[in-house]
Amino acid sequence: MKKRFLAILCMILSAVFVFATACNKNSGGGDSDGDYNVEKEEGCNLLTIYYKSDSGYDDKDVWLWYGSVNGTGYKFHSCEYGGKAMFNIPEEIEEVGFIIRKNCVPGSSSWDNVQKDGTDADRTINMKGKGDVEIYTKSGDGKNYSSTDGYTESSTRIIINMDAACDFKAGDIIDAALDITKVHLFDKETEVSILPRIPEFNYLDCEVNDGKIIFLGTELKLPPAIKCENGKYELLIPTDAITMHGSASAVTVSECEEINGKYVVAFGLGDRRMYAVADEAVKCGKAKIGIDLKKISLLKDGETVVSAMPEIIKLEGKLVKEKVAETVEVNGKEKKKKVIKFFYDVEGYKLPCPDTAATKLITAMGVKRAFTEKLYYECTPYDLSFAEDGIPAGVLNVLDYGKEKFAVCEAGGKTAYVLCEGAVADGAKLVPDVEKLSVIEATHNIRII
Repeated sequence: MKKRFLAILCMILSAVFVFATACNKNSGGGDSDGDYNVEKEEGCNLLTIYYKSDSGYDDKDVWLWYGSVNGTGYKFHSCEYGGKAMFNIPEEIEEVGFIIRKNCVPGSSSWDNVQKDGTDADRTINMKGKGDVEIYTKSGDGKNYSSTDGYTESSTRIIINMDAACDFKAGDIIDAALDITKVHLFDKETEVSILPRIPEFNYLDCEVNDGKIIFLGTELKLPPAIKCENGKYELLIPTDAITMHGSASAVTVSECEEINGKYVVAFGLGDRRMYAVADEAVKCGKAKIGIDLKKISLLKDGETVVSAMPEIIKLEGKLVKEKVAETVEVNGKEKKKKVIKFFYDVEGYKLPCPDTAATKLITAMGVKRAFTEKLYYECTPYDLSFAEDGIPAGVLNVLDYGKEKFAVCEAGGKTAYVLCEGAVADGAKLVPDVEKLSVIEATHNIRII
């Protein structure tokens, strides 16, 4: 009796052990590495490929390649979804290729008897500007999904945040309403924002009559710099051309939202909703706006009649270095010593280039290219001034905007606008504020400083 009891107990324990082993064997992806994760490396984005198999993971892996990195197999590691593989992809990589393989030795480079799972085509993942990316795949399915529920983002999928009390189920047809004031529009091909969160312009109909511009019940005197015939026009007012402490028009502020460190102010003028961008919060209620008229544009039948004055001036030149004699003190005595100095050369005039800026240019472009490639120097009209010695410039015109006047000059084949007090003598010379210059490598249009 005792022997029979022990035999039965052994059989029960064996069955429990076999059952537990069988359950553990297929509970997740290929390698049971516990909480598998990959640490993100500097200068990289993390790509995670999830895979759900209905026939185990012992003969499945992901074959992946990008840029100059050749394809190779990578094992799936156990996770809640099934299996996953994680990769550090350099930020400059815009596209990654991959294949889900079956009947393979996971992690090997062999293709003997290997088959592609889901599709015979190579799959791709767009990484451009997306940061870290996660995609979900399933056995027998050649699509890449962006969520665990097996759906991918598309023009027909909408995610709605609903009240927990709502009792909807798959297949239900429901009515949904959109708040059109919060809709963001993007170009389908380029994904460029058509209606950005921070609006760029207010677009209005207007009329010009005897040197005055009339729109939405507002009448403003045009400055001498803006000349156009009487008639009807389309008016573009940039949101940054409107100030909330002016004298142009009385408005009613309805909203003020902080976005990326700026405040987007919504207000009503006449029967129109308009926007301004401010550096500080604006209270809702009555306000008076001002408009910087040098930033507006007037169009007629889609053609620009009056252009806004450019806010960025671009000059052309190159980086040079010279040995310059300097007086230095050695052992209490003054001595002449030649030291290397860097300069921005524009039309033969050499602007002192700070050592930190020269170091950035040489590091980014390499020693040879830094001194041979063409550079663009960018600044604003407020960062340029006239001096006795500087970049040769020919004065073409002076634009009078009332409180401010700007000389229009030709310098090195480029047009420059310079804040001035009035008429400018012939033979003018320009000097930019080198501390405020942006420097761009011209060949590839890459901003370095």
